[in-house]
Amino acid sequence: MKLKQGSFLWYLYLDKIYCLLSVRNVKALMEYFQLLDVHRKNTLNDVLFFHFLHHVTNLNRPQIMIIFDMLDWNAVGEIGFDQFYMLVCILLSHQNHLEEQFIYRHSRPVFELLDLDGDLRISLDDLKLYNFLFNIKKQELKELYHNFDITGDH
Repeated sequence: MKLKQGSFLWYLYLDKIYCLLSVRNVKALMEYFQLLDVHRKNTLNDVLFFHFLHHVTNLNRPQIMIIFDMLDWNAVGEIGFDQFYMLVCILLSHQNHLEEQFIYRHSRPVFELLDLDGDLRISLDDLKLYNFLFNIKKQELKELYHNFDITGDH
């Protein structure tokens, strides 16, 4: 997955230590989100979300819809700014090759995103479904999975 050069996100700065945006960048991102929110509901539906990601990344339709479903955890058909912010940070971590640091720094929110069924478990298959989002290779994926499997129950 790559950000398209020249898109708005290309110009945002992700802090390399904390993997977060500066206050100035969050304000700019909020204004961008409000521009995208044509229905003025402080949310983006699946159509707006698809066109946004299609415009700023090289992701294909199935990948974009997988991401939308992941972010729309309460299945209302919309995502708010919090989910949008998380996605932008993930995209920027990928752009800056900070995916692993982002996952470790924000392990709880990432876990909650990947735990689609809410059973407080993530299988290796769940991680494989989202490996395109975090740019994790197969061997790295297995190592990452074993690092986070602190209970040893898979």
